[in-house]
Amino acid sequence: MKFKSSKVTNIKVSDIEGMDPIDITIDDQGAGKGRITFSCEGKTYSSFWPAMGTDISRFVVRIDDDYLRSNVGGPSANVDDIEAFKKYLMDLISEIKEEEELNAVEIGECIHAVMLNETVESIGHSLSNSFYAAAGMRGPWDLEVPRMPNYKYKRFTEIAAIVRKALKWNLDQNGGDA
Repeated sequence: MKFKSSKVTNIKVSDIEGMDPIDITIDDQGAGKGRITFSCEGKTYSSFWPAMGTDISRFVVRIDDDYLRSNVGGPSANVDDIEAFKKYLMDLISEIKEEEELNAVEIGECIHAVMLNETVESIGHSLSNSFYAAAGMRGPWDLEVPRMPNYKYKRFTEIAAIVRKALKWNLDQNGGDA
């Protein structure tokens, strides 16, 4: 049986204008291994890195937002623009209707599929094979899905910036040792 201890540090950042407090837990397991967990506004982000080449605090301070996001389960920088996607499809349906490649019932079914569904996946799977054939596509995977910036990602980057400031502060408080 083996026992091993690690250095765990908790930091609470409060009095942040326009933001809930942030709770940060740093679990520095030595030899370039560690875990960070931080929570704010009802969301918790966490990741373990087994081979960083440095301690967890210094590592998180130097990595970019997208790498941090992808490891801690943060939101994507861009999301599907469902309204633009629906407009794109309605324009495509209008073109198909003008070219008389589908009958009135099939056109109605296409419009119904676009208007009644709220996700790219559900719309794509609700459109008929005859729609895809008339549009010169093989299936839903050929649809062009517009993207837009994700406001949740912007908020995540604001939280991440404060986490980095707190980690730097902690390093400074401990003479450079996390």
